[in-house]
Amino acid sequence: MSDKTRFQRVSDLFELLREVPAADRVPAIEEACGGDEGLKREVEALLAAHDAPNALDSGPSAVAAAALAEAEPDRVGRYLIVSKLGEGGMGSVYEARQSDPDRSVALKIIKPGMDSAQVIARFEAERQALARMDHRAIARVYDAGATDRGRPYFVMELVRGEPIVAYCDRMGLDTPARLALFGEVCRAIQHAHQKGVIHRDIKPSNVLVSEVDGAPSPKVIDFGVAKAIDAELLGRTLYTEHGQAIGTPAYMSPEQASMGAEDIDTRSDVYSLGALLYELLTGATPFTDLELRELGFAEMMRVLQEQDPPRPSTRLSTLGEDAAAIAERRAADPALLRALLARDLDWIVMRCLEKERQRRYDSPGALADDVARYLSDQPVQARPASAGYRARKFVKRNRTTVIAAGLLIATLLLGVLGTGLGLIEAVEQRSLAEDSAREAMDNAETAEALTAFLLDDVIGAADPARTADAELTVREAVLSASENLGENLADRPRVELRVRQTLGRVLRQLSAYNEAGPHFERAVELSKDLVGPVHEDTLLARQTVVSNLMSQNRFAEAVDATLDLIDTLESEGPGESDVMVRAKSSLGEAYLATGRYDEAAPILEETLSAKRRDLGDKDPSTLASIHNLAGLQGSIGNRERALELAREAYNGRVEVLGVGDPRTFGSLNVLAWVLNGLGRHEESIEIQSEAINRATDRLGPDHAKTIELLRARASSYWNLGRFDDAERDLQLAAERSERVHGETLNTASAYFMLGSTNREQQRFDLSAQHFDRAFEIASGILPPDSADMANYHLGRGLGRLNTNQFEDSEIDLLRAAEIIDRVDESGIADPREVFKALVRLYELWDRAVPGAAHGEKADRWRELLELSRRE
Repeated sequence: MSDKTRFQRVSDLFELLREVPAADRVPAIEEACGGDEGLKREVEALLAAHDAPNALDSGPSAVAAAALAEAEPDRVGRYLIVSKLGEGGMGSVYEARQSDPDRSVALKIIKPGMDSAQVIARFEAERQALARMDHRAIARVYDAGATDRGRPYFVMELVRGEPIVAYCDRMGLDTPARLALFGEVCRAIQHAHQKGVIHRDIKPSNVLVSEVDGAPSPKVIDFGVAKAIDAELLGRTLYTEHGQAIGTPAYMSPEQASMGAEDIDTRSDVYSLGALLYELLTGATPFTDLELRELGFAEMMRVLQEQDPPRPSTRLSTLGEDAAAIAERRAADPALLRALLARDLDWIVMRCLEKERQRRYDSPGALADDVARYLSDQPVQARPASAGYRARKFVKRNRTTVIAAGLLIATLLLGVLGTGLGLIEAVEQRSLAEDSAREAMDNAETAEALTAFLLDDVIGAADPARTADAELTVREAVLSASENLGENLADRPRVELRVRQTLGRVLRQLSAYNEAGPHFERAVELSKDLVGPVHEDTLLARQTVVSNLMSQNRFAEAVDATLDLIDTLESEGPGESDVMVRAKSSLGEAYLATGRYDEAAPILEETLSAKRRDLGDKDPSTLASIHNLAGLQGSIGNRERALELAREAYNGRVEVLGVGDPRTFGSLNVLAWVLNGLGRHEESIEIQSEAINRATDRLGPDHAKTIELLRARASSYWNLGRFDDAERDLQLAAERSERVHGETLNTASAYFMLGSTNREQQRFDLSAQHFDRAFEIASGILPPDSADMANYHLGRGLGRLNTNQFEDSEIDLLRAAEIIDRVDESGIADPREVFKALVRLYELWDRAVPGAAHGEKADRWRELLELSRRE
């Protein structure tokens, strides 16, 4: 390793490790230096000089000795030192007085030991680059030189201000005011980039705010780690070969954290600006200093390069009691602040923080422009610009005009609808003379075309399977439009039937399963009245109800409804029809979901064979059966066959449905799950991450399928023992599911998994909270004696056990044991897990309260546990 490369390595490690508390540095240094004792000694000496310039035990190195020999200066050249302002990674900063012209300045002197020829060259290039800049929000550079001891210094404008986050918090600035101030900072960094300078250490302490004429005025300081980006200056600065990582970890871009990064560009500053904006909005950095410092050096670098931070709105929801104080400093309450951050501001920040820099804003100027768009209610570029989103922004900017136009459109639409219904009525009542038959036929065709337009083109436009523009606001619009549906169409049952079926289908595609259910159920009643209870249309409508119950994870109800449908088909219906095949397929899927594998296997095999024979291998219904059978084979341990079926289902759905269809994402998820079962965890996570990215782009981050994929990846992380990563995914899944879809079983499942993850992390209070929330949601949906409730009782019992709530824990665990003993199937609750929990409960209770017979109870449950293991 050359001297220059060696120096870069030492400098790099010093910049990173100086942020680590002294008490935690020993293992961090060991890990970072990787057994290179010489490197370790040099880094330790430089850190000692940084931390204790007056200590006598900082080691024998020349660097430390030079630091000890250097006294604080009284004068540097023509500058009289007034006081020391602070110390950074490369030097100390002083307030000094200049006589001609008469002014106070900030004077920065390079540290002893850092004054090699390379660093001096770097400062010379830095000085020339900084001198080019002339912007009111950038501290000006006045002069440069060398001390009597040959240490480089430079002189710049003295800024009397406080860090931007501290200023905003002290003044209680609301979100728009913070954004306006942040936009000025972006413009300043943009100016620096245009002059050939990258800051590379943007953080609150380097953005100071003071008041000028009563208004806040930001100044960016300390371009001390800037790198000139034009060729002339590049030749005179320290090169970044072999990974000279410069910056502060909490604000450091992934490419700065990469030890092999050689091409830091302006988008690195965009990332750091995003981290700064994150803190301005939430009071926390994307990865907090505490989180990073708890990691080893290598793991910290991996997290910065690979792990996505939570969105700002999500981070705020995890801050607990601190959220109220943070919101108050932003002139809001926690709910309002979360609402402000969700959507546009989340998109803006997360675009800055993209790991791949080509996906970030091209420049700080582009970021500032998007912030300005947000402040003026314009569509922001960071967010996919769907038609609905653009329309909503237009409405907000032009409220009066839109209200008038909306009234006109509503009048026209009602007129068209009335005409269409009148034509339908004319068709229904046609017992006309021969000379009017042609007119009636024309009316029928016109009515059909109009109805198809209203239902398929207008309402159906919200279907994400057809367009990437579908989003939450579309769902809200559809729900709003359907509120008075029954009243408006009370005397038009045939029209109401079609509208109900279409609305239900669209809402299912939008993952609004709870809201879709009433439409499907009403369609069944309408169909019974119109064509009879055993007509194929009515039976198909009943099957649709079953499918929606499955989507809601209401498997026990789905089983009952399917068995009832099959009984109708066998006794009164067409028997072995297409409807029967679909019903049996749903029954097999429900059995699979509830762990009744022996009952599911013959049904799923039979229905797949029938579909292959009658429909072919590539029919969507056949592919659904292949998908389900893959899940069964994986569950019973036939993983090689499961892998074969999962690949067939996925490849078939890509070919037939396309990569963006929610069903395709489902098959990709099953494929990853099977690989997970084969021990190929990293491959599984890679596939799941790809699916999450695709689903987020195609369906949006809040779609049920995207949330399901997050839960699945969390399971993969769990299997690798990466509980922090699992927690991150589950926190997102639970928050999104509850916010968008409400108190569903999917939401309860996410909270349950989160509670289990927190338990593995020994975070018992948080675990108990999440288990409680999961139980609260599930108990409002499931019957109290249902098999699945055993699992939620088990979770809540474990949460209470780990927080020493013994009496309450006993109630839940005994209830779980009672349900399991009474029902044929146990859902996903394992009796042995319940028995183990009861043994543990009574053991701990006996230690806490000796002599209360808890030890005897522990013995009895221990015996049952041993018996269950032998069985």
